[in-house]
Parts: sequence; structure tokens; C-alpha cells
Amino acid sequence: MGDSLRIGLIAQEVEEVFPEAVHVADDRDHTKAVEYQYLVGALVESTKQLNEKVVSLERELQQLRAEFRSLHASVDRSAVAIPSTPAE
Repeated sequence: MGDSLRIGLIAQEVEEVFPEAVHVADDRDHTKAVEYQYLVGALVESTKQLNEKVVSLERELQQLRAEFRSLHASVDRSAVAIPSTPAE
């Protein structure tokens, strides 16, 4: 592939999470290789879960922002309604 960038996963790291996605060769070094086809389903499902979490957090953020604006407006109204007392 020459000088082109190559991207991959480290088999030992994948093995910790998805041992079924790692092939161990019968050579003397027991070389490990990632079987990428076994990761596709898990990656799709984890992407769905992350997307659901993002949507939930965005909803929560919108609610908190609305609450903040309401409280901020309430404080502003209270500050206007409180007359200042002269210093003694």
C-alpha cells in the first residue's frame, strides 16, 4: 500500500471486549487477528445506543435552559421590585 494511511484495531484490545472477534493462529507465536465482520453488529447497536443517549441529553439540556431562563427572569423581576434602602 505504499505510504498510504492504514487504520486498524489492536487484536489484544478487541479481545478484551469481544474475544469472539479475534482469531488466534496456530503458528508458534499464536498471532492474533481481528475478524472485523464479527464487530459490525456490535458497532451498529452501540451507535444506536449512543444516538439515543445524545437525543436524551439534548432534551434534558433544552429543559434545563428553559428552567434557567425562567429563573433568571424571576430574579430580574425580583431585583426590580425590591426598593433600594439608603445607606446609613
